[in-house]
Amino acid sequence: MAATGLLEDLLLGGTRVEDDERPRPPRILMRRPFEVPLPRERGCDAIARRLVERHFSFELGPDAMEDLKHVTTELVENAYLHGEGEIRLRLQLREERVRVEVIDEGHSDSIRFRRSRFGAARGLQLVDELASAWGTHEGKSHVWADLPVEL
Repeated sequence: MAATGLLEDLLLGGTRVEDDERPRPPRILMRRPFEVPLPRERGCDAIARRLVERHFSFELGPDAMEDLKHVTTELVENAYLHGEGEIRLRLQLREERVRVEVIDEGHSDSIRFRRSRFGAARGLQLVDELASAWGTHEGKSHVWADLPVEL
């Protein structure tokens, strides 16, 4: 047996397992929110997506990860297009959900389903479809969304 195989056997309790049977890294629930400022520039939604991938890559399954990336993208893009001042992204994984919050220095009266000649804007409609709940903090441009996750 090769040295790396022996080491793997010892680390895995003396039983060799195939790659697809290896235990996943331990889940670390983010009890405290992770918060970061985002640049107010084109592409800030892509930066937010990469942060989501980096911080939840071991915590969420592929479907929950895609939903979280979509919701985060929409909320950050709305803050960039319709908000004012600094944009902040806050993420927190809780027992059965992940909360994403996007805060800027605008006012909440500008946050609503916007109508276009094609009907409701797709951004917040998508958030409404994917999130178990979402809303704003009164008087602030602070939008939050909760997405269900299986831990």
